[in-house]
Parts: sequence; C-alpha cells; structure tokens
Amino acid sequence: MPETAITFGATDGFGTFAGWELQSDSKTTAKERSMVLDATGNEVASNLFNEKTEYSSVYKCSNNTNTVPSEIGDIYNSRALISIAINTSNSDRAQMTLTGHQHAANPHTTLVKAAHGISVAKAFGAVDFLGGTGGTGASPASGTITITCQHEDNQDADGAHLVGENYNCTITSDTTWTGPVTTNAGTGWDVTKSEPATTNTGHVTTNVSGIKAVAMA
Repeated sequence: MPETAITFGATDGFGTFAGWELQSDSKTTAKERSMVLDATGNEVASNLFNEKTEYSSVYKCSNNTNTVPSEIGDIYNSRALISIAINTSNSDRAQMTLTGHQHAANPHTTLVKAAHGISVAKAFGAVDFLGGTGGTGASPASGTITITCQHEDNQDADGAHLVGENYNCTITSDTTWTGPVTTNAGTGWDVTKSEPATTNTGHVTTNVSGIKAVAMA
C-alpha cells in the first residue's frame, strides 16, 4: 500500500516576504454558540454564529536584505494583519510572527492601515529598535519590537459578521544591553522603563522599554 498523500512543510502564511522563510502557519476557526435550557435545565435548542478564523505565521530571517510587511492593518493573503512581532538576539536569526484574522461572512477587503517604517538591519544578531546608545563597550544582547493595531468588529441581526475597522496603532519595543546605556532611545519614543542591573556573577546589564503611536489612514 503506497504512502498517504499528506502535505509536508509550511504552507500559505500571510504571503512571501523577501529575506524571510516561512516556518509555520496555523489557523483556528471558531464560532460562538447560543443555547436555551428548558425548565429543568436541559438544553433544547442552540445556534452557532459569528464564524471567525484566527491566523498565526512564523518566519525566520535568511538575508540581511529583507522586507517586513510595510503596513499594519492591511490585507495580506486575504488576512487582516493585526500584529507584527519581531524577536532578535545575539545567538539566533531574527524571527517574525504575524497574526491576524478573517471572517466567513462579509470578509475584510479594505481596512484603515498604518505604514510603520520598521526594518530589520541584519538577519543574525541583536537589534536595538529603540535607537539607543550604549556606553563604553556596551552591546545589545536582545531586541524585540511589536507593531499592533486595535480592531473592532460588529455583527448583523442574525449574528454574522457585518463590518469591522482598525484603530490606534502602537509600536512597543524592548532592548537588553550588556553594559551601560547613555541614551535610552531615539526621538519619538516614550521610554517606559530603564533598568540597569548588576550581579556578583556577571556583567552589568540594562533593559530599556519604549512605546510610540503611529497614525492610521
């Protein structure tokens, strides 16, 4: 008996992006459920409604010349992109996780979006997305950035998706340095945390976090 033809490898995703290799793609389709109990507490009727599929795709960076999806909130491969999360470290290549959703009824086709202007300078190694300045000999050990927008959906009279829209795009970032920091972040960032730390078994580290808003249109 021959082997069963079952798909091997990661497929679909939010699309193809230069310098990034798709590692995994998952989708979860869920419906809400309403039900009625009779006088003795037993279910006698039910309805499924508001079907929605959530997507998550993981990519690894393969090239110093690469392209991050340029607009949060836009439609990529028929999916509304709601979050871009990029993790970098001094021991691995950059990883990008894209998350979003789509609806069975009245799927999103055009949404308000924001051009975030974020790029990944190198495939391997830690990136300080905050644009800070290290002290003498200091170097980033890890750097993360998350670009998100909030999203509101509403249903019609029968509980099916009717309309949705994006709003309030924010970018949050976190950098851990080996060594001291002289400038926490570049222009435009609100620094929410600056935390130098010492230990009797290691070098000084500094953790910096920041956030900024990006206009949507």
